[in-house]
Amino acid sequence: MRKIFIVVCIAFCSCQHPTSEPKYSGNYPGNISILIEANCLGSNCHSNANANNDQLDLTSWEAMMSGGTTLNEIIPFMALKSHLFGHINTDTTVGSVITPTMPSDIDHLSKADQKAFFDWINQGAKSADGKIPYSDVTKKLFVVNQTEDMFSVIDANTQRVIRIIPVGLKSNTYQPSAIAAMPDHKSVIVAMIGGKGLIRRYDQAAYSMTGEFTSNIYPNEIAVTPDGLKGYITDISSVTGNQFVVFDPLTMQLTKTISSPLILQSFAAAVSPDGKYAYISGYNSDNILRIDTRTDSVISNLPLGPDVEVPVSQDYIRQYLPSKIILSPDSKRMYVTCVNTSEVVVFDLEKDSIISRIKLPNSPRAEALSPDGSELWAATWVNTVHVISTATNHIIANIDSVSQGPHDMTFTPDGKYVYVACEYLLGGHHHNSSYAAVSPSSYVVIDRVTRKIVTVTELPGYSVGIANGF
Repeated sequence: MRKIFIVVCIAFCSCQHPTSEPKYSGNYPGNISILIEANCLGSNCHSNANANNDQLDLTSWEAMMSGGTTLNEIIPFMALKSHLFGHINTDTTVGSVITPTMPSDIDHLSKADQKAFFDWINQGAKSADGKIPYSDVTKKLFVVNQTEDMFSVIDANTQRVIRIIPVGLKSNTYQPSAIAAMPDHKSVIVAMIGGKGLIRRYDQAAYSMTGEFTSNIYPNEIAVTPDGLKGYITDISSVTGNQFVVFDPLTMQLTKTISSPLILQSFAAAVSPDGKYAYISGYNSDNILRIDTRTDSVISNLPLGPDVEVPVSQDYIRQYLPSKIILSPDSKRMYVTCVNTSEVVVFDLEKDSIISRIKLPNSPRAEALSPDGSELWAATWVNTVHVISTATNHIIANIDSVSQGPHDMTFTPDGKYVYVACEYLLGGHHHNSSYAAVSPSSYVVIDRVTRKIVTVTELPGYSVGIANGF
């Protein structure tokens, strides 16, 4: 019996408080160092990275910030989205309670100790020498999270979430619906459904808001010219609406609202890489408008089929529902995903003619073109990404189980990875039923060469737009 007691005691006491103060800080600030040494570094806990602790090593601040398998254990200034806090929290009125509650096998942290972690993370999760995590990251991607009034920042090198930036004081007030990176990679433009179509610019390094204006529309997509001097925003406030807006991204001022009888509900927006033209899709009029970026005049109308009514009438019955526009690097090809006919329509922009219709199952919307222009990736609502050769316009690969509701996607500039912003998280998520917030969304990272999913990472609710900031 004595031997059994000793074994049980070791199992249950491995993470208990030491009898003396910790002998090292691990570069944590004093109170956090004491709590981690006392509760987290037993032999069966987080004294190294292993399969039993989600590869999370807590022996030093640097090791903690390198993260484990969930990629969002610590998000500076955002304790309620940091999984480490969720695992030590026991109060659902404060935030999510994630099982298993840590520390394991011993008493949970006191409310005061939980608050110490909460305050430390919300104050930046700084090291003992005052460093803010991930402050040196330069290669970033940005995802807007509509139902939680936030946008998330992802480190392209480690694929982890490094910041979450609130855009409003209360959830679901502003509803960010689109995001675009400025060509100089110094700022991003975020469009909101709320606040009378509020449009804001945020500094990419400091995450501070540096300009805003009211568009008075229901924005859906943003496109900025390659020189960064002009931007276009589509308006989906009315199924029979026919307007879009033009703005100055430098001064953050609305310059004009353009109406055209040729479109019903402007939806997608894109600017050609050569900067000469902007393209706006009519979601309910089944066409694409070409706009001269010098004069903002509509110079041509590209219907998605011979059966499309031109000019469109208010009682036109929609057939194609063009939802995304991608231009080839040489500005000679345009790829349009059509939800209703479940296809990608390929235009020759030198002849203004359709040269291919690529049939896909289950309503493609999101699409991205590889930097070299050789592959088009298109995602459907059944969580599959199809890889299409632009040389043959044929599907050459399929990637399944790409989270739920892929809404937008982008390649990294080197063409190695594809990031997919998804409206939901496929299957069970890390939070248990006590999690009171909005259902999480996700982003998925896919290796272009192997066609394999690298990571699926939880984000705040309803990821609907992604922008490459480098």
